[in-house]
Amino acid sequence: TRSFAALDDDRDRPLAWNAELVWPVPNRQLDVALRVEGSEELEDEPGLRYGIAATWRVGRQVSLTIEYLRGEFEDGLATNDDDPSYDHVDRFGGLLSIEF
Repeated sequence: TRSFAALDDDRDRPLAWNAELVWPVPNRQLDVALRVEGSEELEDEPGLRYGIAATWRVGRQVSLTIEYLRGEFEDGLATNDDDPSYDHVDRFGGLLSIEF
């Protein structure tokens, strides 16, 4: 990855990784995936995320994916000095794909 002009020089070393294991469910048009991903250089983002996703192929050109990821903050993240630090974040997502 190239450098980001918006980041300070001491933070401008982008590094991210992602690993996924996918299991197709026979005769169900369904895939289940376990995901682990991480990034060391983005401020205010979890250093590690992990979770599960399911993709259902509704038809030949349509699929629906739902996903849950839990993000772990290495040193915590506070919104201001009066708030306690967040140690994790839970994210749910959905994606409807239509191919034409």
